[in-house]
Amino acid sequence: MAIGFLPVLLVRQNFVMFRNGRLIRRLVRRYPALDEWMEYVEATYISNNATFPAPMWNVFDRTMDTRTNNHLEGVLVVLW
Repeated sequence: MAIGFLPVLLVRQNFVMFRNGRLIRRLVRRYPALDEWMEYVEATYISNNATFPAPMWNVFDRTMDTRTNNHLEGVLVVLW
């Protein structure tokens, strides 16, 4: 799932389309634990009252000024 690269307003819509897709429904019938995992992902990252809402983890509008999550490393690159 690459929904982290979509605009925040499209995250929920695309997750629902993904979850209701023919392939995923077939996989859930074959592996019932997958449905539990999808429910967990929805409750934790996708729903309105999620623990980690989409604006927190979405990278669509992030700048590419530093290409690392280590900010000291990004500063060192700029200084060189």
